[in-house]
Amino acid sequence: MSRSRTVGGRTLPGRTRVGYSVATGLLTLIFGALWLFEGYYVVTAGFPSLYEEVTPINGVAAGAFMTLMFGCAIAALVRPRAAIGPTRVLLIGAGWLGVLMPLAFVTSDPLVTVVGIGFATVVLSAIVLCHPAREAVRPSSGPTVSWPLVALTVALAIPFLWLAAQYQWQQLTLEDAVADRWFYGGLSMYLLVILSLAAASSVDGSTRRFTGGAAVFLTGLFALVSIVYPDALHSLGFAGGLLALAWAGCLAMFVARG
Repeated sequence: MSRSRTVGGRTLPGRTRVGYSVATGLLTLIFGALWLFEGYYVVTAGFPSLYEEVTPINGVAAGAFMTLMFGCAIAALVRPRAAIGPTRVLLIGAGWLGVLMPLAFVTSDPLVTVVGIGFATVVLSAIVLCHPAREAVRPSSGPTVSWPLVALTVALAIPFLWLAAQYQWQQLTLEDAVADRWFYGGLSMYLLVILSLAAASSVDGSTRRFTGGAAVFLTGLFALVSIVYPDALHSLGFAGGLLALAWAGCLAMFVARG
């Protein structure tokens, strides 16, 4: 006899439910471990001497990203049908992480790259295919475009794509302490996640406030720490930080309007 469970008025086959729980639980464990290692960076610019190569920009970006991903993973695991917004943020963030981190090994150990990307593909596909509200998690078939948000996304894409490409190239070609800790690649991922969240919020109204809010959170922290540390490695500078903060404020205003 097959086992099933009713979730939100919909009966889920037992295997599907288990598949979703295993995949999402695995991501929760991964991001939980990463959060324990880097999460506190989001609230401090002072680091232990062991991590002298960690600049305030790298640290706050890593802490903010891991905090957001860990929170979304918990929400997606505990309340899958209610947490559609967190699930989309989780898929976007984990997707970029699952591609770009293994890519750092493409020249030194291509097998790690292939296995890492393959593992991420399997886990994220399982979350989408086994999700109890699968149709809601997938991109909307009838997108509700917000043209002001589209314009804001395009405006940010111009500098952020250039910076992301530059940092990714440095990750692949430089051999220094920053590259060893994957901070060039990590910041490249951070910028691409922001752009992806902004793009998602601009074309899909069902989760606009959450995906847009996540983009505001990541951009706002990046902007603030750039203003405080304008000369630090990977800082946007004082003027760049102000512009990024203004962008985040505009995005928040339009997202709040729905």
